[in-house]
Amino acid sequence: MNTDRSLAVIGVVIGLLGLVPIFRDAETQGRVLYSVSLSLLLLVFVVLYKSGRGPQYSTTMMRKSLKFQTSEATRATFTRDQTIRVNYGSMENVQVDGETPPAEDRQTLGCLLDVRKRFGATLYRGQVTTVCWTHDLVDSFPNRREFIDHDVTPATDLLELVVELPQGLRKFHDAALEERVAGEPARSLGSPTIEQNGLRLRATIKKPHPGRTIRMSWGW
Repeated sequence: MNTDRSLAVIGVVIGLLGLVPIFRDAETQGRVLYSVSLSLLLLVFVVLYKSGRGPQYSTTMMRKSLKFQTSEATRATFTRDQTIRVNYGSMENVQVDGETPPAEDRQTLGCLLDVRKRFGATLYRGQVTTVCWTHDLVDSFPNRREFIDHDVTPATDLLELVVELPQGLRKFHDAALEERVAGEPARSLGSPTIEQNGLRLRATIKKPHPGRTIRMSWGW
């Protein structure tokens, strides 16, 4: 709980204590009026308190797609489309949007790359916007069985995973979809849909559990 919220709680408690003598000395009609007013105040406080909690934004839809550019699967393009609804406050470090970010919006730490998305205008509660992040992967899927993972963030309404192949010798088979949690056995979520004569995999998960990892795997 931050300082502002702590002070608000203290103010409510002091106010309630101040009502005790008035409530004790009042007549029956006055006590009823005080009780109703107090209940309304508590209801408003609870609503305001809850509205300030939770993630800064909700993910109304997350779509990840992996599209192989060559029949040998040596080069692929990974795209992540994220539709978000702002819950409160400001947003930072939201990645993506088709253009190369300037140097000041990129930070490298070892093998990790953090990219910041700058919004041209302030985003307000309830506003919806979409961010797209793309990068190429070279020689990253060498095995006969491969997979892509997604770590579910809080307030994700819909997750879609898509993998595509160009026309060629390879086709998808034995596809699987799992939910994984550290230290526990993987839980099957059924089988992804194989489309376009074995050239596309697709899986859709509604309300995935936060903190879990969703894995879509395949053979080819």
